[in-house]
Amino acid sequence: MKNNRIQMLLGMAVSVAGAQAQINTRQVAGTVQGDPVTGQVLGSAYVSENGEATGEPVNWTLSVYPRSSFVPKSGISSTRKDPTVMPPQLLVRAANFRQGGPGSAPGLTADIYLNPVDRLKGANAGSLAGNLALMTAPGITKTSVVIPRVFWNAGAYPQDGQGKNIFAASFNGSGLFTGAEDNYGVEMKGQILIPGDADRAQPDLPGEFILFKDGVGDFAYLEIDGKQLINDNNWTGVTSRENGGGNLTVLDVSHPMYDDGEWVPFRMIMWEAQGGDSAALYWSVDDGENGVKRAFTTDSVPGAFGTLEPKPGVVNSRKDPTLMQPDDLVPASHLRHPVSGGGTAPGLKADIFLGGNPGTIEAMNIRMQGGPASSVILPNIFWRSSVGQADYPSSGQGTDVFGDAGAMLDARAGYGYSAYGVNLTGEILIPGKAQRTALPAPGGDRLVLFKDAASDFAYLEVDGQVLINDNEWTSPDSTGNGGGQVSLMDVSDSKFDNGAWVSFRMTTWEGSGLDSAALYWSARDTNGTFGLSTIPGTVIPGSDVPAFQATGTAQVGSGTESGRFGTLTLP
Repeated sequence: MKNNRIQMLLGMAVSVAGAQAQINTRQVAGTVQGDPVTGQVLGSAYVSENGEATGEPVNWTLSVYPRSSFVPKSGISSTRKDPTVMPPQLLVRAANFRQGGPGSAPGLTADIYLNPVDRLKGANAGSLAGNLALMTAPGITKTSVVIPRVFWNAGAYPQDGQGKNIFAASFNGSGLFTGAEDNYGVEMKGQILIPGDADRAQPDLPGEFILFKDGVGDFAYLEIDGKQLINDNNWTGVTSRENGGGNLTVLDVSHPMYDDGEWVPFRMIMWEAQGGDSAALYWSVDDGENGVKRAFTTDSVPGAFGTLEPKPGVVNSRKDPTLMQPDDLVPASHLRHPVSGGGTAPGLKADIFLGGNPGTIEAMNIRMQGGPASSVILPNIFWRSSVGQADYPSSGQGTDVFGDAGAMLDARAGYGYSAYGVNLTGEILIPGKAQRTALPAPGGDRLVLFKDAASDFAYLEVDGQVLINDNEWTSPDSTGNGGGQVSLMDVSDSKFDNGAWVSFRMTTWEGSGLDSAALYWSARDTNGTFGLSTIPGTVIPGSDVPAFQATGTAQVGSGTESGRFGTLTLP
């Protein structure tokens, strides 16, 4: 599997969901080796039963991220509203609640608080401190019941095994909780089973965490394993969509105690004033499983890509060895140049200059004041030479446009040309927002990535934005010598929304050796070439190389058994 800077196959030992750690041990096993210098990770995975390979096929996927690009923010300080509709399949399961410690009965203890004489005196106080004070306020009664899970909605209250309304039954036929109820609170306590690594899904992001989301009107408080996750007085509906959505929060389960599953303390408080009562608690554990459409996306996660800041311009350009594909070249259809008498024609004007590489754009500008040795029109930006082969743009008038130019370039047999520069000018069409590929980063729809494959010198300026100014050679596929320079162009200006032709200049200069020049971009990234690792701004501060983290999932056979890999970090 290839993911930009890293080509890797990964096999890691992982317990398959449902496998028993008994005599008959069944798991996805394998080996993994990583080289932090080359960025290569090689491995293999197989099904093992009682220590022997069964030969069954193992399907697995792997996702790779710069470690610095994602920081999930857990706890109450990072909760935020999210309007995604929650399906009932993502309610925290009844099987994952119990009233106390080991051996205790299923369910949660639910203490119902209200003032039966003056109902308004039991209305939601609007804060945790206020509602805690209400629990012991004069005239407030507490009625304790056991409920199977956190779910009720405007009259449809929790039911027991015989289908009876648990809340209504606890008030002895008084009529309370037989329809939508106002001005009451419920505190739910017990334990919750946090599933082990192999038994929980999560958004496709590095880290180990569970997302929780409430569907409570009005006040909601959630605490799991002593960690405060939600403290919110903003109502939503039972599906967690209304009024901007319920609060979404992250529980960090990276501690080894959670690896195989763990029962931990659970506490939740809801408090209703008026206007339709509801309570629900959803989680990401079952997201995308058993035919359930994913409700929690990477965009859902508080803190997702919190430290990724794509940075445009030449000051942030950097070398990148990602292999470029022919489809990633800026196409000829997006290049044009002005012609005498007005109007434009396809291609770019290419002024050819003789002499060795001066090494800086300032020195080149001075040299170019003397005028070019010759000028031609290039249909696109791609030429290369290798031992025994030269591949230059064809003009239809000869072997190549450089030869047609009659510039007396020094062409050694089989080695292309040496000691020359080309200054390309004209216009480039930046595709409109709906037509260009968005980069996989925050604001990626407002950025276009350019990458050169020039030997030796490369300078790129688009619409007045200087993007590349580099005197290091690379190969035509932009992998040699550490790779070509990558740079981001800011296309957030509204003029680019529907596409725009803008000014273009690219200067290349060859000293000696094998000459080449190419310009790639992300605007039509049909191959998925440009991932997070290629985007300037994803590197760890002070480093030119991102540190990667890999996570993966595996399925055996028809997918009835599945497991989640651990993580691998490079370097």
